Amino acid sequence: IELASYAEVEKVFCDEIEMNEELKVALKLILAVCLSNEMKSDPLWLYIVGPPGGGKTLLLSCLQNNKRCHFESSLTAHNLVSGFGGAAGGRDPSIIPKLKGKTFVLKDATEILKAPGMVQDEIFSTLRGAYDGEVQRTFGNGVERNYLDCYFACLAGVTYEVYGSSTASVGE
Repeated sequence: IELASYAEVEKVFCDEIEMNEELKVALKLILAVCLSNEMKSDPLWLYIVGPPGGGKTLLLSCLQNNKRCHFESSLTAHNLVSGFGGAAGGRDPSIIPKLKGKTFVLKDATEILKAPGMVQDEIFSTLRGAYDGEVQRTFGNGVERNYLDCYFACLAGVTYEVYGSSTASVGE
């Protein structure tokens, strides 16, 4: 399979979308984050910040069917790491194990910022653990989830509301 050059990819986008300079830069950054999984270093995590209707979701949605990406519209602590033990065939329904070596694409992280503080804390705590390569949770029903070496790149669309987030001091 012959890979397309960036110029070829940008041309396809420009043929289909009215791409201003900001969107072109965002496209370059999005593709760089996706490629960071191929490098022998920590994968990149990046917010794509802009106003509602600014094109963030449009660009991120283009990765929705890419086999190297895992796309989610929204996120909860319970779908990141699930304590549900009755899935078919004992299958773990959690998102975290599906992300290893991929790019996690979250369409709208602004929803997390609007959640109550304890909900935000639980989601960001799990994501911080994942960034460090290790997530462990034990649930009251006896289900234990241990994900080691679960590195992945991450892209999340978010509005300017992120600049007012009080969690910036702890890494988010």
